[in-house]
Amino acid sequence: MTDIVQADTDALRGLGKDLSGHADVIDELKLEKTVTMPGSPVQAVAVDVGEAALAAFRALSRNIAQMSHAATAGAKSYEELERRFSDHFERLRGELPS
Repeated sequence: MTDIVQADTDALRGLGKDLSGHADVIDELKLEKTVTMPGSPVQAVAVDVGEAALAAFRALSRNIAQMSHAATAGAKSYEELERRFSDHFERLRGELPS
């Protein structure tokens, strides 16, 4: 017994658009650092944390943008969408810290 799976291409296009909007918002996030303790270890930590958080936001934005592109491309081919999301998931699994 086989079931036919159909993709809702309009929904995939909408998902791609929504994800793209979220990626854009995240990419524009800014952190305002106001810790001023020259020579103090707190000053250095504040800078490091801010830079790490911004790097994490940029990585998140890039990943969501990739998902947006996959959903948009998948509107033409459901199988392609599944492969792209699987590949993206595997790529993310490879980036997990050990």
